[in-house]
Amino acid sequence: MAPILCSYAHKPIPSKHLSEWTRGRMYGWHERGMPLRKISNHLNIPLTTVHDTVVAGDQEGKERKGRGRYPKTSKAQNDAIVKEVLKNCNTTYKDIAKKIAPEVSEKTIRHRLAEKNLKKWMAQERVHINEALAQKRL
Repeated sequence: MAPILCSYAHKPIPSKHLSEWTRGRMYGWHERGMPLRKISNHLNIPLTTVHDTVVAGDQEGKERKGRGRYPKTSKAQNDAIVKEVLKNCNTTYKDIAKKIAPEVSEKTIRHRLAEKNLKKWMAQERVHINEALAQKRL
């Protein structure tokens, strides 16, 4: 059988030039249980191209998970952290962590506040509080 979609007789073409019909044949053969190597030989397309096309086709329509770790706090906990900070600016990160999410570190609390753009506000508030405490001591 003559190779499908080849620009030259013995040179396979890259994946981006595959037609929808060729991709459909790949998916059909793959669903019927034909090995990828056999599909590759039959269509005269590199094995990696067939593999990448079939794997990408399997992922279509599925929700792709993000990279990295899952967050330690929920949206409700994040909102509670922000409310606590806005309600009482004298609380420390450690106190907030104990009160709202005991399994979470102080660093996580700082990150959640930074995500809400409250890190600078917290730093400014602490400077004002420290200045007020210093004046009371004098």
